[in-house]
Amino acid sequence: MTSLTHVCMWKNKGWERITAAEAAKLHPIGGVSANSGLFMCELCGQYVSLTNGSCRNRYFKHSRSEKNKDCPERALGAHVSMTYDFSDHELPMRIKNITRKNFEFELGFIPVPYNLNSKQMKIIITSKGFEENKYIYSGERLNIDGITYLSIGENPSTEFIVNVEGVKDDIYKFWPRKNNGIISSGTVFDANTGRKMVYDADVIIGKKYFILCINRIDNSQSGHVSIKEISCKEILSENWKIFEVVANDYSEESAKFFLEYHCRLTESPIDIQQIWPIYIENKYVIKHNQRNMFLHIKGNASNIVAFPEAYKQKFDCYDETILKIECNSRQQLISAGRTKALNYAYFWKEELDGLGDNTKAQITDIRGNFIDSEQISTLPENGKVLIKTQYDGFVEIIKNDKIVDKRLINGDRRVEIDQITWGTQISIFVGLDLIKKIKFMKVHTQTINDENSILEKLNSFSGKKIKVSHTIGSLAARLDEYPKIKMWLYKRIRENSINEQAYKYLIFIIERKIRN
Repeated sequence: MTSLTHVCMWKNKGWERITAAEAAKLHPIGGVSANSGLFMCELCGQYVSLTNGSCRNRYFKHSRSEKNKDCPERALGAHVSMTYDFSDHELPMRIKNITRKNFEFELGFIPVPYNLNSKQMKIIITSKGFEENKYIYSGERLNIDGITYLSIGENPSTEFIVNVEGVKDDIYKFWPRKNNGIISSGTVFDANTGRKMVYDADVIIGKKYFILCINRIDNSQSGHVSIKEISCKEILSENWKIFEVVANDYSEESAKFFLEYHCRLTESPIDIQQIWPIYIENKYVIKHNQRNMFLHIKGNASNIVAFPEAYKQKFDCYDETILKIECNSRQQLISAGRTKALNYAYFWKEELDGLGDNTKAQITDIRGNFIDSEQISTLPENGKVLIKTQYDGFVEIIKNDKIVDKRLINGDRRVEIDQITWGTQISIFVGLDLIKKIKFMKVHTQTINDENSILEKLNSFSGKKIKVSHTIGSLAARLDEYPKIKMWLYKRIRENSINEQAYKYLIFIIERKIRN
């Protein structure tokens, strides 16, 4: 029998891939049972055995007593490709209105291109499994520019089927027909947003999660995982409970607890961050106007997929990845994951009307002076600023990397933000789009002098110019302490060229900054 090829072991605060030969060196005598919990199949999240090798080379194998026998390697054999296709991208689902005896569910519909929007559209959501119901909505309910959550009832269902009438079938490129629902053994939700976590999702310590199930959760790992029951509702003679859980440490015990619910404890969750070009961001839609994109992929993402297929150029940087993608299609789905799509976004190529137009958000001090820069080196008078936008939205106030306040904005009405201190960041949203961000950072005199000196040096170089490379966009993110140099670099990016000697000098400055 051929050994399983997607097996992990808990090492150094994370699940790491291991071969049968490597495992045999760690356990040279006798076999290792699946009950030991030492080796985990990455494809199905179940523990596997290591044979004793008395008759042949040692290998990993699945146990006959496994609850789930649908592992791809069990069905298709070893060396099965760890990949997924377009249909694996689920619509976001969330739990809401949680009380001691009740809770509800909603399914989120991401924005679609304008040619697929129609007043005649009818959305039919059919729940399957524990209870079957139909929920019918008109296309007029949809938010064109942001995600729209539609109710799918108060009771859990194992699957939700989406059918859309009155529009082209291209709609299913954005709204998959089949969407996984709730499993009675335990479904995990992000407690902050209420969003359901997908299979094999990343979880981190210190963050609250909900687990919805019909069984009481084993509290034997209470020192590593905090568990508290917050809701219980009887549905079809079954008691469905919601538990609030928090991993207290990056221990093997915490990791195995979440593995039981098909989540992977990690210090570096998968994330997709756009570096270049300039863009307008929504939760699942990122609009840009260039042929090529540069993305920063964080975390343990063994699969980075583009739909439709596009040319990708990968640049590895330590444990992270910079990815260049050619945008051949107007709508490009970029997905990062392992056996499932864990993080994804639709990148729309279109003209960005009014990008950077200050009339969308006006920020002034109490004397009416405009504040335009992203980074401010002086505190406003009396620690106050006034914000006005053309449209409704909200403002997030962040201190010490934590959201401390959120204020609603009504179009054309000023909102006053006070108690601004060093390190305060203000993020302004219209709808769900982040349109402006400012941060008040104390800049020392030495830093100002350094910046002026560096800027003078950069402008002094002459001679050969080179095209903007894939790394230049990511350099700007490291220059928050030097806003003038950051603006100088953005200008070079727009011109698509930079002096070669100036580029080398800039790399030297950043490396020196990192060392210090």
